[in-house]
Order: sequence, then structure tokens, then C-alpha cells
Amino acid sequence: MACTTVLLLAIASALTGKSFSEKIPLPPFSELKNNYPGFAHFGGIFRNHKLIHFLGLENYSSILLNDTSALRLSYTLNEVGNEHSLGNDVIRLSKYGTDSVKGKDGRQYIFHPLAFGPYLADKYGYPSVTTMHQFDAGKTKDMFKDKQGIMRVITYTHENEAKGHVVLWDCNGFHQAHDILDGHSLLSVEFWESPDSICTNHIPIEIPVSTTRADSYIMNVLKQTMGGNRRHPSRHRDH
Repeated sequence: MACTTVLLLAIASALTGKSFSEKIPLPPFSELKNNYPGFAHFGGIFRNHKLIHFLGLENYSSILLNDTSALRLSYTLNEVGNEHSLGNDVIRLSKYGTDSVKGKDGRQYIFHPLAFGPYLADKYGYPSVTTMHQFDAGKTKDMFKDKQGIMRVITYTHENEAKGHVVLWDCNGFHQAHDILDGHSLLSVEFWESPDSICTNHIPIEIPVSTTRADSYIMNVLKQTMGGNRRHPSRHRDH
């Protein structure tokens, strides 16, 4: 496992142009939550088009996706700042050359949720990787009960194309975002827990990650880095 991991990380580093330095802990969840530009229909204040205008990304409308969850998490990390900011340099995590766009504030914003997995793994370490319960989304949610942090959900469309969604998980549900676990063909959940994860009646729950799953996660990261189906520009639906 160790040799395989080192080799794969070296390949990913060469492809992305990023160095896999010592990992840092996630920001406190209170800071993530306080800086999150939530979905308007779920307790937040931003519809998709208003978020894009707020960030000054109108000129990138041809490549931005209906799913604005990556832009929202990018804004959150940029606002937390310091080592958590995405910075000013273009982020390259796929064969397309560019996975981020520059906002009017000069900072970068990752726009594809699939690109956030490799980015978060590079910066904060590997997540807990959980296979979805095929028929009961509630059982999947129970695995993250009384935890707080960043969650990436990978699903498959009817065209067998991988899709991602990155959100804040707050103890028992998503913070100011719709429930992506319901009504989808689910593949896996990746979870990065905040260091200050505190919920009412908090009971630590260990999510085992087998060597096989860890290797599988690394391979999936590399597959996303090296190729995949080309995303198709589409109009933005408000949420």
C-alpha cells in the first residue's frame, strides 16, 4: 500500500503541477459555516445566477455548471483565508488544463465538484470513503451522524457519467443545501471531518477505510485527473 500510494501521488503531482506537502487540518467548522454562501431555497441567500454575479464570473458562463456547489465551497475557503484560500494561481486538476476561474476579487474558484476531491485530498489528506447504501439513503446519513465537515458525494447519471456535489455536513444534515443523497444513483461519499466537530449528544463514530478502498480512492482521483467525459456547457438553473 505504501509504495503504491507514493507512486500514485507522484504521478498525480506531475499531472497537476502541485506538490503533495504536509497536510493541514480543515478549518474550524464554525468558520466554514459562517462563510458559506448557502442556496436560497435552503436557508441561504444566493440563487445560482446571483452567486455568479456576486463573484464576477459572468464571462465564464459557457463553462460553468448548473451545480454551483464547488463555487460556494471555493468562496467559503477563500473567505476563511490564509493557508485555506485557493489563492490567485489557476488550479489544474484535469486534462482540460483549467479547473478554476478568477473572480472579480482576483482569487480562484473551482467550478467542477469532481475537481474538489483531488484538491481537498492534496491539501487536507485522504477522506473517509464510504460506499453508499443502495436502497436506503437514511442508513448512509446515519454513518455521519454527530459529525461536521466537508462532504463530497459522487453519483452517476443515466448516461453513466460521474457527477459530484460538495457541501457542508452539519451533524445530521446538509447546511443550506438540498439533500443530494436522496433520489440518485449513488456511488460513494467522501468526508473530511472538521477538527472542532461538535454536535449535541456527540458520539464519535469511526468510519473504517480499508486498504482496498483507499487504493480505489487514489485510482479514482487519478482517473479524474487524467481523463473522463468532457463536460457540456449548460444553462444555469436557480436553486
